Amino acid sequence: MQMALASALRNILLCFFAQVLLAPGFSVQSFLSHRSGAVPEDQRVGSVANVLSGAPIQRVQAPAPAPVPGASSGASSAASGAGGATSSNPAANPIGARMWKIEATFEMMTSAPLFTDEYADSVQGVAVTLADRLMWATKVPMSRFAFWLPDPAASVDASSMQFCESNQAEGHAGGFVSRFSTATNTTYRCESQKHVMNATTPVLLQRSATTSKVTQLTFEVGVYPASGVSGDTKPAVQVAEELVDIANSADEPERILHKNGLWTYQAGAGVKFHGLLPASAAAMPGSPFNARDTSLPLGPNPGGHGALPPPKLPPGAGEGVKREKERNAYFANVDTTVHEAKEINTAVGNSLQELKDSLARASAVHAAWMNWNPYKPPADLMGP
Repeated sequence: MQMALASALRNILLCFFAQVLLAPGFSVQSFLSHRSGAVPEDQRVGSVANVLSGAPIQRVQAPAPAPVPGASSGASSAASGAGGATSSNPAANPIGARMWKIEATFEMMTSAPLFTDEYADSVQGVAVTLADRLMWATKVPMSRFAFWLPDPAASVDASSMQFCESNQAEGHAGGFVSRFSTATNTTYRCESQKHVMNATTPVLLQRSATTSKVTQLTFEVGVYPASGVSGDTKPAVQVAEELVDIANSADEPERILHKNGLWTYQAGAGVKFHGLLPASAAAMPGSPFNARDTSLPLGPNPGGHGALPPPKLPPGAGEGVKREKERNAYFANVDTTVHEAKEINTAVGNSLQELKDSLARASAVHAAWMNWNPYKPPADLMGP
């Protein structure tokens, strides 16, 4: 009986210590199932002797997985391109390394002195200016834009380009720094490359014949993928397509009727593009730049070419128009007219009433005179 009681107390104590001191992830049932001494050393987390002696209970760390052959070189280069955000070990990075590269491109052409003069002074400076303007036009971080600009020192070779990208790009500085890049904290670095633009127009620098000054600049813009930080989720292809679309949109205001019955009269999307990038055009690779019509119809040509004479009005059309205007003016002031008519009618009625009363008074006076002074015929003037 004493031996059974001691065995029962032993099991109760073991269950209590197991619930209190076992490492996380181990149950009482699994602890009791390994009461034998055949527990492998790599799976042992403790023993009763260790518990009684006060030794801490800890889980044995799992062995490190073996490296995958051939994955160190390719993935490590991708990790270095992504700013250290990924690892070459697939076990450490189960979603795979992210290849940081340009996903979309489009072409631009500008003849604005704002850009051509700065390009002549500094290629890095014009890259920052263009990226800042494109950021406001597309509402994406400026670090997502890269440029292939013609090399000023090799204007004869069309494939000699200056590739400029931001020092705040996600591949160099990480996603958070890239997301909040602005013109005040961003610079662009450029390097010479051989790059052929997929364009239908020549990309050679157009210079003035007298001053050798750059008058037109054609370049290619690359768009990096979205960082996914703080709303920066627009795909690179969508950024390029939207920019080309607004670059070729109308500048004139458009009137739009909404479903609620209200109208909006706002300027076209092209106003914003040309306000930020004057004298500029954008097109997808391989597509020509659309020439914009900046003329406004002001009336007939002073030279008479193409102008049509005004149509001749039929006889009597002027009288009808005059009567129509008078009629419209009458109906426009109908309340005033009715008030004036009432005043005239009241005045006429009062005048007639006064005339009636005057005649009555005159008749009364005449009757009274005739009644109080009767006529007496004179004496017989003839005599007997």
